[in-house]
Amino acid sequence: TTRGLRSLSERHDLPVLVLEIGLPSARGAEHHPWQGPDPSAGAAPDLPLQAAMLDAWLDHLDHAWVGGVLVWYWYSDPAGGGAQDVDFTVQNKPAEAVLRCRWGNQC
Repeated sequence: TTRGLRSLSERHDLPVLVLEIGLPSARGAEHHPWQGPDPSAGAAPDLPLQAAMLDAWLDHLDHAWVGGVLVWYWYSDPAGGGAQDVDFTVQNKPAEAVLRCRWGNQC
């Protein structure tokens, strides 16, 4: 919870760095966001879910005592991700637009 993170920040008088948030863009990923989809299982993409969850988490972490958030993950290939990709990357998906809007003022 953010209550525990805020307490940690106050106790040490330092901002909290959230070193990893993210979830696959696959149907049902909200139930186990840490678990990547099994490629052999034929997971269906759910890009709106990934974008909505990322947006909600960033709302929850929007405090002065949060010094930064790392979103997992970004490919070195600029064409990575995309509409049929069910992995964690936000590249070329609606979740990328969430980050661009929040952090790049490109709404």
